[in-house]
Amino acid sequence: METTVTYQCPNCGAGLAFDAAEQKFNCEFCLSSFTEAEVSAHQPEEILREQERERAEYNDALNEYSCPNCGAQVVADEHTAADYCYYCHNPVVLGGKLSGQMRPHRIVPFKYDKEQAKARFLKFAKAKWFVPNGFFAASQVEKITGVYYPFWITDADTEGDLEANATRLRVWRLGNVEYTETSRFKIHRSGNIHFEDITTSAFSEADKNMLEGVLPYPSEALQEFSMPYLSG
Repeated sequence: METTVTYQCPNCGAGLAFDAAEQKFNCEFCLSSFTEAEVSAHQPEEILREQERERAEYNDALNEYSCPNCGAQVVADEHTAADYCYYCHNPVVLGGKLSGQMRPHRIVPFKYDKEQAKARFLKFAKAKWFVPNGFFAASQVEKITGVYYPFWITDADTEGDLEANATRLRVWRLGNVEYTETSRFKIHRSGNIHFEDITTSAFSEADKNMLEGVLPYPSEALQEFSMPYLSG
């Protein structure tokens, strides 16, 4: 069974959750707020060693984890890297899911919290015709959760050459006589092209149309990847 990590408040030890609106990590118990650098600087040595180990190793996907706060089992599918413990409600990050080759280099942190997401969803859905009432039920809307979608982002420098046979016609009239001049020549062109931030889905099993709905990818919002962003 793989390990899990709960990012703890440096002041009271309770679990921290990332707040999209403030772009900080908040403690719901002592109401403290911390930046990503402050959270990382106060993690226990064993957690830091675990993070370093994850950078060097890739672990196969597992579905069962142990909550470090209460010891309960956290069950997740093979694509889940962060979740809540259903017993103590602490946010947990599942160890080994984002390590080795699967560890992201950058991340775009959430900009909206859950309440804002619910409000936007309801505004969108209620404007549609023939949507079943159960779609707006409180129990259904409460299931809304944030998802980070993986993308490959690529820059490329390419070279191109073109050769072609070209024809140019020139027609003019003098008096009652019309003249046509036909010119035939070869064309050669070459050049360099730079592509910036070409985005490709890294999630082959996901709905392509849904993934493309987040494009264009907001490259200006990219931050250095840090595991605490997944907390909560």
